[in-house]
Amino acid sequence: MQLKDRVLALRDRVQAAAERSGRSPDVIDVVAVTKTVPVEGIREAYECGLRVFGESRVQEAVEKIPQLPDDIEWHLIGHVQSNKVKHLPGLVSWVQSVDRPDIIDKLARRFGDQGQTVQVLLELNTSGESSKHGFSSLAEAHRAAGRIVELQALELRGAMTIGPLTENESEIRTAFATLRRFFEELQSAYSELRIDTLSMGMSGDFEIAIEEGATMIRPGSVLFGPREM
Repeated sequence: MQLKDRVLALRDRVQAAAERSGRSPDVIDVVAVTKTVPVEGIREAYECGLRVFGESRVQEAVEKIPQLPDDIEWHLIGHVQSNKVKHLPGLVSWVQSVDRPDIIDKLARRFGDQGQTVQVLLELNTSGESSKHGFSSLAEAHRAAGRIVELQALELRGAMTIGPLTENESEIRTAFATLRRFFEELQSAYSELRIDTLSMGMSGDFEIAIEEGATMIRPGSVLFGPREM
């Protein structure tokens, strides 16, 4: 399949999953994950109509983003190393992977120094897998949310998780339902804010994520093919 056909197929699957759960596909945003995808491949995806992309590695983002159209919305979706935060202002408008308290203050300081605001999501480790980043304690995540809303340079938009690496659909749904409940708690606690983004679901499980309430999915290989790590 050509990339344009894969984009259309993805949209069809998103629509079907949304309809199964009684939702409109219009409320589900697609962040095309471009980890290891060359600039030419991203530009082709752009020409197919995609406008929101996600990078996992800061160094890749630094190299690729300046070569691409200015109207792309860029999300950092991977773990943020403290020494890489300095590269993010002016590069990305979202950081989905806020996974520990110290990174909150570092992001606020760097973006604040540039007079910029960045949209952020709290990353939860809902699977309990040691290989994954994210808050494992809901209490800690709520404390982190409280800190974020105190900082002018950060705008809390919701929560993110990576589903468990398993074929067990029940385990996947449990992880996504856990994030949805946390997201709803954030909405209740900060009703005056724009808490509207529930980011979960990648190429292998985005349909389940949509059925469990995702408003944002992060497909990669379903669009660009298998990745070289």
